Amino acid sequence: MSRFIVVSVALAVAATALLPGCEFGTACTEEARASVQVTLVDDLGNFPNGVSVAMQQAGQGEEPCSDFGTDGAVVCGYEIEGEITVRATAPGYGPAEETVVVGRTDDGCHVVTEQVTLVLPAYDG
Repeated sequence: MSRFIVVSVALAVAATALLPGCEFGTACTEEARASVQVTLVDDLGNFPNGVSVAMQQAGQGEEPCSDFGTDGAVVCGYEIEGEITVRATAPGYGPAEETVVVGRTDDGCHVVTEQVTLVLPAYDG
């Protein structure tokens, strides 16, 4: 019976070490961290009405960002690492975009959230 327990524990430790993003011996939390947090403003510092925000990973299709906050903050992706481009558009404004590289924490458990401010220029006229 004790041999079964030892083998079971060894298999569990080995399986944990193979989990993506977690270093051996690191207890990762189950929270999902934002990949990119975008603050949206127009060229006067106001939140632009009717704004749409999307993200695109290198080599992937574009997808909409979610979780719009009341303060003009938007979350683009959770636990996605690598090169990400965020784009914002709104009626009456020119588009804005920025590309960032999202990395991982030292323990490999989560992404390090990149903070981006996109300024949408108002159309003249």
